[in-house]
Amino acid sequence: MKKIDYTEGLRFECQGSSNCCISRGSYSFVYLSKKDIKILSNYININNNDFLKIHCDKTDGFTHLKEN
Repeated sequence: MKKIDYTEGLRFECQGSSNCCISRGSYSFVYLSKKDIKILSNYININNNDFLKIHCDKTDGFTHLKEN
């Protein structure tokens, strides 16, 4: 089986199902790029820093959405 190289991230688009935003054992994060943070903060009309404080956590140096 071919090993997947995740060094440049994993690209996907939200399908609106909420199935990727839930815990799955040891995996439970929806990681965000700087572009994602900008798009999401603009969408809810707050600045990037406030979006990060309210909606994000950082684990192992990677920014991700907070778990509910």
